[in-house]
Amino acid sequence: MSKVCMILVAGSWIFVFVSLFIAIAKVISWLTYLYFFSYVKLGVTLIKYVPQVLLIGFDRSMSAAAQHRLCSCCVTMLGNILMV
Repeated sequence: MSKVCMILVAGSWIFVFVSLFIAIAKVISWLTYLYFFSYVKLGVTLIKYVPQVLLIGFDRSMSAAAQHRLCSCCVTMLGNILMV
């Protein structure tokens, strides 16, 4: 695993555990705590799909399959963003 990946994973886990302790202390509701998981999922989705969209989008000689992959990535990313 790269250092950047390890930092992002560690940051996500720290965020989740700190939020858990804040929820246990009843500073935030459990529903808010569950919303925090959707924000983590959104971050993972953006990190996963944005590079694919950029790489496919900058390809000037796009085949039909590449266009389909681009549309698929964009629709998946949009669906995950709207799910939050």
